[in-house]
Amino acid sequence: LDLPIEVKVGTIGRINIKIPWGCFTKQPVSIEIEEVYIIAAPVTDREYDPEKEKRLMRASKRRKLELLEKGNLLGTDAPESPNFFENLITTIMNNLQIFVHNIHIRYEDSVMGEIPFACGLCLQG
Repeated sequence: LDLPIEVKVGTIGRINIKIPWGCFTKQPVSIEIEEVYIIAAPVTDREYDPEKEKRLMRASKRRKLELLEKGNLLGTDAPESPNFFENLITTIMNNLQIFVHNIHIRYEDSVMGEIPFACGLCLQG
């Protein structure tokens, strides 16, 4: 994403995935993520380049326009019927349940000012 923030440390305590092998279409696939810990900090080894920023913005806009135009062009043709695999993936994604418990995100900044700064966000559930 080319953001001025990077993840210094990231851990996940546990991931539990429940897949109903017998009936994908009737029961949800559930993903449970617990004990997420992230430490973020500003990027220190990258200089800000306004020209590069402009180029990236233009390229992003160009890609979005191309996708919109492509979608409009494809919309004029007869739509293809999705195959079995595409239908199965769509059904699974529509029924997907994601649960996240106990998140701790901490931002540490010792670069921007004379006094180091840190703040955190904890979400429990």
